[in-house]
Amino acid sequence: MFCPHCAVTLVEEARYCHHCGTRVARERHDAEPDAVFHPYPADEGDRVEPPAAATTLGPAAAGGDADEHELWEGGFTPRAMFASVAAALGIVAFCLVASVLALVRGSYGAFWAFLVVLALAVLVELSRIVKRCASVHYRLSNRRLFLETGCFSRHKEQLELARVDDVRVRQNLFDRFFDVGSVEVLSHDRRLRRVVLEGISAPDQLAEAIRLHARRLRDPRPLQPGVRIA
Repeated sequence: MFCPHCAVTLVEEARYCHHCGTRVARERHDAEPDAVFHPYPADEGDRVEPPAAATTLGPAAAGGDADEHELWEGGFTPRAMFASVAAALGIVAFCLVASVLALVRGSYGAFWAFLVVLALAVLVELSRIVKRCASVHYRLSNRRLFLETGCFSRHKEQLELARVDDVRVRQNLFDRFFDVGSVEVLSHDRRLRRVVLEGISAPDQLAEAIRLHARRLRDPRPLQPGVRIA
């Protein structure tokens, strides 16, 4: 039994504290059975407040996990279309030279024909770039991979990283030069057994992030000091 004011140990039959003289309200324990007296000094700096009620913030409010947070967000980068853009530029250059030669020779029909081909090549390539960049959007958290596809109508899917079996990176010669590529994710999910993220900037870093967090979800034990995850 302790004094509620100075925390001095008292005998069970005591009604007053022999140290500070504070009355020990023994009847208070019967009137308020839920009251808890802590045997600590009543200083403001040492006061222990009761824990507040737990609140749910962030992704948990939308049905996710409280500790889920976003790691990466991106989509298709135009640098991944270097080969097709280079081919389109070659067609444009050829049409320009041919149209000038046709104009010099007085062949106006051929001149307008080359101009039409030039305009079509530019429009087709621009539309392809806009479509590829605007039709895909990816997000990665420490628990899930989110996929959004479509220009006018959006189709959304998500893959649990705990279901990921393997991650691969595919790059051609131009992709390696511009540090872009495709990230292929293989899983045992029934709907998303194979997911390909195309046109990703720095694909090795994204693949490593997916692989690392998938491994942590499968084996949640903390890493030992000095242990490095490859």
